[in-house]
Amino acid sequence: MPDRLRTAITTAPVRSRVTPRLLALAAAVMVAVPIGSVTAMRLRARQATDLTAVIAARLVDSHIRALMAEHLFDVRSTDQHMVKPWFLGRLD
Repeated sequence: MPDRLRTAITTAPVRSRVTPRLLALAAAVMVAVPIGSVTAMRLRARQATDLTAVIAARLVDSHIRALMAEHLFDVRSTDQHMVKPWFLGRLD
């Protein structure tokens, strides 16, 4: 290799691929990802708690309605003349 080319290569400024803008972007991603993950987990836990409370309230309401006098069973039928005799033969 000629001395002139060797000198040009060895004295050339080395340009870094890492720029301040790239470092700032990487730092923002490193901060945003954990915050987003924690927020998502908290929202999911809150939704699960709310759903559990709704299901429990519906179960209690259904149980109370079933224990009310003169209303022990829910039967879905449009023909009352068929359902009532069937229950009278099987229940006290």
